[in-house]
Amino acid sequence: VVLFFLLPPRQSQGKNSPNLTRFFEEVSKSPSDRKAMCGFSYYDGKLYIEIKKPLMRIQLINAPMKKCKRVGGEIVSTMWPPYALMCLSAYLAKKWKEEMGHAEMPGITITDGVLKGADATRQRVLEHKPDIIGVTFLTPNSTGAYDLINDIRKELPGALIVCGGVHASALPEEVLSRSGADIVVCGEGEQTFYEIVRARIDGAVKPEGLPGTVYHDKKGAFLRTDPRKPVNLDDIPMPGYDYLEEVDVYKGFRFKKKSNEMYVMSTRGCPFDCCFCSNVVWKMAKPYFRTRNPAMFVDQLENFVKRYGVQEFFDMADEFNCNLRWAHEVCDEIIKRNLKIYWKCQLRVDKVTDELARSLKKSGCWYVHIGAETGNQRTLDGIGKKVTLEQIKGSCRILKKHGIKVNALFMLYNIWEKDGELLFENLEENTRTLDFAGSLLREGLAANIGMTITTPYPGSRLFGIAGRHGIIKEGMVGNWEKWNQVWSIAVNLPGVTEEDITRLKAASGRLQARYLYKMLFMINFKNLRQLFLAKGWGLFKVQLNLLSRSLGRRFSRQL
Repeated sequence: VVLFFLLPPRQSQGKNSPNLTRFFEEVSKSPSDRKAMCGFSYYDGKLYIEIKKPLMRIQLINAPMKKCKRVGGEIVSTMWPPYALMCLSAYLAKKWKEEMGHAEMPGITITDGVLKGADATRQRVLEHKPDIIGVTFLTPNSTGAYDLINDIRKELPGALIVCGGVHASALPEEVLSRSGADIVVCGEGEQTFYEIVRARIDGAVKPEGLPGTVYHDKKGAFLRTDPRKPVNLDDIPMPGYDYLEEVDVYKGFRFKKKSNEMYVMSTRGCPFDCCFCSNVVWKMAKPYFRTRNPAMFVDQLENFVKRYGVQEFFDMADEFNCNLRWAHEVCDEIIKRNLKIYWKCQLRVDKVTDELARSLKKSGCWYVHIGAETGNQRTLDGIGKKVTLEQIKGSCRILKKHGIKVNALFMLYNIWEKDGELLFENLEENTRTLDFAGSLLREGLAANIGMTITTPYPGSRLFGIAGRHGIIKEGMVGNWEKWNQVWSIAVNLPGVTEEDITRLKAASGRLQARYLYKMLFMINFKNLRQLFLAKGWGLFKVQLNLLSRSLGRRFSRQL
């Protein structure tokens, strides 16, 4: 809005005239933090006053955890900055420049509540006084998100609160019922959140009708719109690292070769349908699996290297090798640019070839995760993994041949359903899984293993199976903070006691400890706490004892 006033000739003495100077001084004394900002100019006897609407403030929050008793390793951690929010902020900035031209962009801040804790996060929001608040969370920190949102709603009743992430996509009605949130974004959030911001700027108190959202209609009923089509991954620029409140506080993965590490994602989604996987964000609309352009993805890696000095990456895409041709192109691009980086990724065992392993090694990949899940073929078939035990061992042999270390991930007491019947692994089958994992370690096919108890997370087929058969323990549903433990027992299986699970937990800890020395020189000593939490404090003491004995025996043999 531009206004101008005609000034009498005696006052037309230029911008520095006494009358105008006093006027500017008085205006400048008024607080402008949340009020309209004014710009002034004087020309040809006319005073022009430009009234500018204040910048809209946007705060994106990785929800804090609600405190509870810890019984094992934690699921939600502070190894990495909130990558999803970094992508969201970068996409918002890019779209704003493309569609709004030179219009001033809203201020964006990313607050990591998992890192800061509930009280500090709440304080940051009250200090920042954002117009739009975006909150993302997994199942374990969803109750922390609800508490935070309800507190914010009391203090900032006019703020628009938008929720997203895996848990919000899986249970949007719960989110709206238990918190003061206005809108839930289901599935990918980049385009939807941008449209929410645009609608708010255009005057909508609560944007409605946008694809991929759930909200209360005027009668208070839940209204779910059609799913949003997946975004083109190449339209998402380099993650908004600069929007983080803190940068140098993340320690990275517990095993790494270089100190400065970053988490990235080269693909989104998975074409498979294992019953335990809560991959609901990527399964809202087809295609369920998408890749980035190899050159553009490596552009991001190179940017991180040159701009931030990053030396190692962990590609946390579900399976790097779903598309073998694409995987080779990424490796070739890294090699061609001579980036000299170390990196890690996750692989599917039935798509590991000698050629791929050679390319991975040459491009700097030194460590991979594989989803072995179990030592029983009956289980692999039941949970929909669509691999064999021999493929698991075969992929490990290939990777070992090329000097790539393997962390084989397992679950105990796998659960599935066949023709309406509840099926699960018994004690003998779980013992067989431990034996199979031990054989991978003894034969040098795996350098490390990870074991957890099977948990039916919301959004997975397993959550529906567990609900139909009534096996989720009383007091677990809704108290989601209890699900933040690697070894928390969320289900009651017929004939299975907690003592059985405790014995298996101890046996798996001893098994891991015997071979921990293989990863000794790759341990991230800046993040020892995460290593302790991944194993549990008590078990870690046992592991250190076994490790010292193992090293002592090896040393004595050398003497």
